[in-house]
Amino acid sequence: MIPTFLLLFMVTLILYAFISTIKPKKFPPGPAWYPFIGSSGILRRMTKTYGSEWRAWLELSRQYSTNVLGVKTSTELVIVVFGEKNVRQVFNDKEFDARPHNFFSQLRCLGNKNMGITFANGEIWKEHRQFAVKNLKHVGYGKTVMEREIQNELSRILKYIEENNNKPINIVNLLSESVVNVLWKYVAGERIEEDKLKHLLDLFRQRGKVFSVAGGLLNQIPWCRFFIPKLSGYSLITKLNREISQIIE
Repeated sequence: MIPTFLLLFMVTLILYAFISTIKPKKFPPGPAWYPFIGSSGILRRMTKTYGSEWRAWLELSRQYSTNVLGVKTSTELVIVVFGEKNVRQVFNDKEFDARPHNFFSQLRCLGNKNMGITFANGEIWKEHRQFAVKNLKHVGYGKTVMEREIQNELSRILKYIEENNNKPINIVNLLSESVVNVLWKYVAGERIEEDKLKHLLDLFRQRGKVFSVAGGLLNQIPWCRFFIPKLSGYSLITKLNREISQIIE
């Protein structure tokens, strides 16, 4: 019984591996697909070679002489477009409005389904946007009171620059703190404590770095988190997500 089961399992596995490498008819040109990982291995290798993922995509489009590139990441088919005309079409056509619903997008949403203005789509996105705009206007969003808050933050920035004249300044951190301070007041009704603000921004920066490094792997081969949670960045991302949730709550 067991040998029969193993034989059936092996045949099924081999058949799946073979079928997973076959491209659909009229699928855009692109790199070869390998069993279970698709084009992920090729993309990761080229990303290391060229220094970033977008440069790897660009090089692949040159290799295959196409402005519409077709690849496969684990089990998902992906189309990458190049050129102003194609990009404008993707941005403007309603057929391309949806956001992906997968493990990686859920991870970015702190473990929830695609929620909020950034990751929702369709009718849910419209409802979230209308709700957010309506309620933010009630508390002064886009009005004189908000302009005063921005002016106050601007004065704080200018004062800090003046006090640290001739010293190196991390302008990214300075601007981030001011932007979050203004937005936080309209979301939570008060300014965020300075220590908590700096810790929150530091967590977001760490999370952004991990996503930029591990995002490709977790997005393309999500099941790798079960075998290499630390190497894939999954362990660190979940830890940072927990800390961010604790601050927000």
